[in-house]
Amino acid sequence: MPHTSQIPERAGIRVLLVDDSDAFLRVASEFLDLQGHLVVVGAALGAEQGLALAQELRPQIVLLDPEMLRPTGLETIARLRKVLPEAGIIALSLFDDIFHRQAALEAGADSFVPKLGVVRQLIPAIEQIVQSRQLGQTQPALGSPCSKT
Repeated sequence: MPHTSQIPERAGIRVLLVDDSDAFLRVASEFLDLQGHLVVVGAALGAEQGLALAQELRPQIVLLDPEMLRPTGLETIARLRKVLPEAGIIALSLFDDIFHRQAALEAGADSFVPKLGVVRQLIPAIEQIVQSRQLGQTQPALGSPCSKT
């Protein structure tokens, strides 16, 4: 699924996937497509392609792996925050510890979801970010298990 930039328009929350694993991109895209109200507008294999697609496609949500290399996922989060400040950014990591969570949030991610928790935690995190943006907030509501607090 990488290198996708031309997706037919349909209503829903526009999501861009960025990861260095082609297999994860395929599985995540299939999972998100099953939700009905989410539209995967693109999938990028790596950070540089992710940055380019984000600027081209202007997604509402960017899901990315903070452990990518060259440039790192954390650097990519910071760059995305500058070039696409209106987008919600969710870090999806294999590592579920305070160090990785804090690093992603400090880099500018709105939320952190461990890859092993995607089925349970990802959709609520996406919906919370979109709802907070619609209310004019720049961050998810405080006190959420998916927020920066």
